[in-house]
Amino acid sequence: MPSCRSFFAAGAVNGVMFVTDGHDANKNTLSTAWKYDIWADEWTELPGMNEERDECAGIVVGSEFWVVSGYATQAEGRFMKSAESFRLGTGD
Repeated sequence: MPSCRSFFAAGAVNGVMFVTDGHDANKNTLSTAWKYDIWADEWTELPGMNEERDECAGIVVGSEFWVVSGYATQAEGRFMKSAESFRLGTGD
């Protein structure tokens, strides 16, 4: 990954891994998203998520990558009851 993060959401399909959210080395919650092409050994930044989420979960369902729950930096430990997604082909 271009920068370090932990407690992020991840999912993979067809040789491409998706990583989003989590927190950085200073424990600031992130909303950035990346994809990693294992065949090209290349990271590409995707449009960021609408909400920053730490300790969230990710799953690929069909042609979408879903990120669920998590919490923002100022709400540590108070998990959201929401989810958001983007289409794998378009990044929208």
